[in-house]
Amino acid sequence: MSISLRQVDLSLRSFAEMYNALKAPRKLVWKKQVGLARLKLDFDAGISKVFDVSLIHATIIMHFHDCDMNTLQDLVAATSIPESLMQKKIAFWINHGVIEEIAPRVYAISSQYFNTDLSNFNPATLDEEHLYTSTHSARSVPDDHGLCSQYILGLLTNLGLLPFLRIHDLLRVLMSRDNISSRRLSRVLEQMCIRHEIEYSRGLYKLTRRDSA
Repeated sequence: MSISLRQVDLSLRSFAEMYNALKAPRKLVWKKQVGLARLKLDFDAGISKVFDVSLIHATIIMHFHDCDMNTLQDLVAATSIPESLMQKKIAFWINHGVIEEIAPRVYAISSQYFNTDLSNFNPATLDEEHLYTSTHSARSVPDDHGLCSQYILGLLTNLGLLPFLRIHDLLRVLMSRDNISSRRLSRVLEQMCIRHEIEYSRGLYKLTRRDSA
């Protein structure tokens, strides 16, 4: 996969230096924790894919440039993103078939990506969301798709562990009048994880375990 974190950082720094020279004494300071990024991912089979994502997702996938495999600890150390948040955010790339969890807490560029129906994810866009800051907490994110969330809870209650694609297929049957896109489902699942209604591990979603009082 071709993408360069260093090139992005150098470009930002170069632009800031030019701005500072032209607009002195004013300076340009990048707020790297906000905004959206457009990424073009190039894969070995000549496949290219464009993603519009939050910067936290862009940061994660850039660490797979020239390194097709990373452990959870590697990513946490490289990005300073808390482990629990990292697991939630990398689920976006797993859901879109770009990354796979090949072992517990070990992630690699997906060998199955080339079999993915790209028409389902073209273009793949993630709406602007709550991004990580040093004061990040597990506060609730508004969910505009309450009915979808209730269906998901029902599916996980009755069927147990389910992968993203299986949930998507079942929801398309249940919500035939309101067909749900992969992008929308990924957003809803992420919100539910943040609210601790469900959990994500090794490519599967499940209900959050509630310990008895």
